[in-house]
Amino acid sequence: MELRLCAACRSLRPAGTLCGGCGGPLTLADERLLLGETFGKYRLESVLGAGGMGVVYRATHSTLGRPAALKIVLPRAGHEGFERRFLREARVLAGLKHPAIVEIYDFDVSGWGLPYYVME
Repeated sequence: MELRLCAACRSLRPAGTLCGGCGGPLTLADERLLLGETFGKYRLESVLGAGGMGVVYRATHSTLGRPAALKIVLPRAGHEGFERRFLREARVLAGLKHPAIVEIYDFDVSGWGLPYYVME
């Protein structure tokens, strides 16, 4: 998965060569760019998996020390309502209880502007 980072405002963008927020140049990066960053109270430690739509990271809760998986799906250029659909996915999963279904702990939007949810 490729990410585009604005060096000026440190925002992530799905496409383009110039940042839509500040007009700064975008540089191409991959999912390892976010390793070591904190999303809420979760520090991203390693990439568990990546695909065309998103990335799942191994993360640790900074206070509790509890390991978790943190899923980020990047919006695609021109996909309106993306965050609303991602929140709906998290709510549906959070409402399901079964030994074969991973439990959702949390949902938020990072300082990078990326929606994410945290799983067991």
